Amino acid sequence: MANQDRRWEYAPDTHGLIDDISTALVCREGHLYLVTDADGFIPSGNSRGLGFYSGDTRHLSGYELLLNGEDPHVFMSAGPSGFSQEQVLGNRSGTYDGNQVSPGTIEMVRQRFISGHLRENLAGTNHNAFDVEIIVSYRFQADFADIFEVRGHVPQHPGEPIEPSASG
Repeated sequence: MANQDRRWEYAPDTHGLIDDISTALVCREGHLYLVTDADGFIPSGNSRGLGFYSGDTRHLSGYELLLNGEDPHVFMSAGPSGFSQEQVLGNRSGTYDGNQVSPGTIEMVRQRFISGHLRENLAGTNHNAFDVEIIVSYRFQADFADIFEVRGHVPQHPGEPIEPSASG
């Protein structure tokens, strides 16, 4: 009789198709959730369910910052308050404007806050004795997946993807 009362313990795991998120940074406010890897990124194509969610829909399935086309060094990453994240990022070594630049001599502080929307502030400091021009770029990906899709459920009536376009 005791086993019949606890049938749920023996039911197949229908939500087990996403990988472990125990090291993820999570910040939330109301119906908004930002779930990133420990470094504050949402790698495109991740199988961990990382993303920016509103309600039960994942709006961003990829969210990456690049410095001069490269992934930055991550010196510090934290989610101190539950509704915010902060990362301290640095450049990789290389030649910038004809000057050899050591790694970490260009520091970027990224702060994210959720308060009715997702906001990101990015501030840079050049620790070199000369001016250095850098290009900061972002890669975004949006799949607008339902939370159950993210967890591995196959939709009964899937929509058709539309190619992104921009104008103006």
